[in-house]
Amino acid sequence: MANIFKGYEESTFNELEELVANPNKLFTIPAIDSVSDLLGMVANIVFGIGFAFGFIGLAVSFVKLTTSRGDAKAVDTAKNGLTWSVLAILVTIFAIAIKYIFLDLAGVKDKDLLNALPENI
Repeated sequence: MANIFKGYEESTFNELEELVANPNKLFTIPAIDSVSDLLGMVANIVFGIGFAFGFIGLAVSFVKLTTSRGDAKAVDTAKNGLTWSVLAILVTIFAIAIKYIFLDLAGVKDKDLLNALPENI
């Protein structure tokens, strides 16, 4: 019989076993050593939320557009939603670009600061 888990890392299963053995580990607060760690983490969370709202708005607007049945007011509402959703995504992309530009100008090479996210959430 072939190993169906071939290619999967053992560390994934070890982490699951640790969580089953100690469920409180799931709710630990990540270590924040400096203000820059906190700001990097908050910025990345805000960027993720910005993308999420943009794509959800895009999906809702497309559904509204396809179900408008030619009603001029409904079509205008859907087009307005599409415009604002695309704008939200573009603003988020520009904010990420500005973050990387400032970090590059400051000479930051620490990958943890560039991509900081909370760990056990």
